[in-house]
Amino acid sequence: MSGLLREFFSAGGVASERIAVGLGTTPIIIRRFEYPFGDRTRVQAALRAEFEDTLPFEIGDHVIDYKITGRKAKNYLILAGLCPETYCSC
Repeated sequence: MSGLLREFFSAGGVASERIAVGLGTTPIIIRRFEYPFGDRTRVQAALRAEFEDTLPFEIGDHVIDYKITGRKAKNYLILAGLCPETYCSC
C-alpha cells in the first residue's frame, strides 16, 4: 500500500468530488466512487478498471489504495487514490 495515500486518507474528510495533486510532473489522483460491495478484492478490481478506463496513461506501475468513507442506501462510498509506485512507500 501507499504510505502517501494512507496518510492522506487518515488526515480527514475531503469535500471535493475529484482531487488531483502532483509531485513534480507526476500526477496523484484522488476520486470518489460508489459500489454496491465493500470487500477488498472486488473493490480493488473495480477501482483498477475505473482508473484504467478514464485515464490517458498506463497505470501498471501505479499503486491504488482506498478508504470506505460511509454508506449511501445499499452502496459503499469510497475515496480512492492512485499514485506511481516510485513515490509510494509500499
